Amino acid sequence: MVVSITACNDSDIEQGSIPVKGNVTQVKAREYNILEDTVKSNIKRTVEVELPERLDEVELKRLAEHIKGLSNKDLERTFIGYRIAGNDPKQAYWATTHYNPNLEVNIMGESATSYESMKGKDLPEGDVIGSWMVEHDLEYRVTAYNKDEQTYLQNAYGDGTSSDDLYVLSETDRGTKLEEEDSGFGEYFIINSEGELEFWSDNGNYYTAKKSNLR
Repeated sequence: MVVSITACNDSDIEQGSIPVKGNVTQVKAREYNILEDTVKSNIKRTVEVELPERLDEVELKRLAEHIKGLSNKDLERTFIGYRIAGNDPKQAYWATTHYNPNLEVNIMGESATSYESMKGKDLPEGDVIGSWMVEHDLEYRVTAYNKDEQTYLQNAYGDGTSSDDLYVLSETDRGTKLEEEDSGFGEYFIINSEGELEFWSDNGNYYTAKKSNLR
């Protein structure tokens, strides 16, 4: 295994903030980007990491050990939070590996295995309009399709379950609108000209799922 590391030294860490954006470390041919690395006295170190893709728990533990080892300081606690590249930075971490003082691994989003399972799930029978991976709070795959002259949205989850709900399809100046009959919540979807799935409420467009190649 070849490991190439670009990182700040402990004298930088001791200052409390490390400008490490752009520093990339490679472990088992997987890149990650340290966005922030701060230390409060000799008590706690907090690290924010961006991953290009999800890891399984074994890989995440290995990466956590490696990141913890970048500092030679004897710290009581090291908190490491992980984001997936391209996700909304305002969202909660996809996963954390906290040394408090022992390592605790918590994957809040979908694991690498369940995420790939969602992507690989068979598409519903019928005429598929589009399919998108949603990574907003809850992670799932949504597929719009026509069957028996009706339009449906299928949500497929990491645990293997799925739900299919009936929607009304109409054309607007912005794109194809999908809305539940008598939903009462004021929420709907729009497939825009780029093939993206926009999530709308009374307050406006609050999330957009990029077009996928699942079809």
